[in-house]
Amino acid sequence: MACINDLFSKDVWLVVLGAVLALTTSVLMVFVQRRLHERRTRRLLRMLLRHEVDTICESLDRLIQEAGIVGFIPLLRITSIQNIRQGYDRNRDWLILFRTDVQRDVFDFYTRLHIALSDAQGLETFHLDPRAALTPNWQQTVTQERRRLMTGFGDLATTGRALVPRIGEA
Repeated sequence: MACINDLFSKDVWLVVLGAVLALTTSVLMVFVQRRLHERRTRRLLRMLLRHEVDTICESLDRLIQEAGIVGFIPLLRITSIQNIRQGYDRNRDWLILFRTDVQRDVFDFYTRLHIALSDAQGLETFHLDPRAALTPNWQQTVTQERRRLMTGFGDLATTGRALVPRIGEA
């Protein structure tokens, strides 16, 4: 009887050891798959954002040039820049894969861009409203606001160009 108990206890320990090995292997495989997925996602997001921020900066430069030529901020260019930023809008949750300082700077860039584009769109829409002429000094106010926005767009383009290499290192 003692011999059967010894055999049974050995078998139980072997089964427990096999289960522990299987569980450990499964956990390691899930961890490795997750890390590979995160690395691939980070690489793709870096490529997307670097290209997108670079394109936005070029479009901001064109916006500044066009506004200087025509004397107002072209709404078509504003809409075009808003459409360019779709990669960020669709994938902003994945910024958690980046370093904290890069996350903050990318978020700050896109937030400032959104505010500046909204302000420009509001300004030009207000300027087209016939009731705007009833506002005292409206032409002077609009001109000053355009200058402020053009300076802001130039600053955003400079910030974006400095951000592109940092995104590549994130």
